[in-house]
Amino acid sequence: MCDFKVEDIVEVKTPAGTFKAYVIHQKQGTPAYGGRYGWARHWYSPEVKATVKREYEKSDYWVESRMNDAELISYELK
Repeated sequence: MCDFKVEDIVEVKTPAGTFKAYVIHQKQGTPAYGGRYGWARHWYSPEVKATVKREYEKSDYWVESRMNDAELISYELK
């Protein structure tokens, strides 16, 4: 199971600059295997056409996938 929901539209600051972005909340889980769930938040910028920031819940759910928080440090549109 994986659900996505747009929570807000904000300006987010990253090392690559400040961008207008959709804040997208992701809830992911495996109800068939003990009901384990985790969440992640993504800041998607239409200007960059990519996720410019990402953060994951610090829980056991994400341990096996080795997910990490991330921020855009540079970009170039072609």
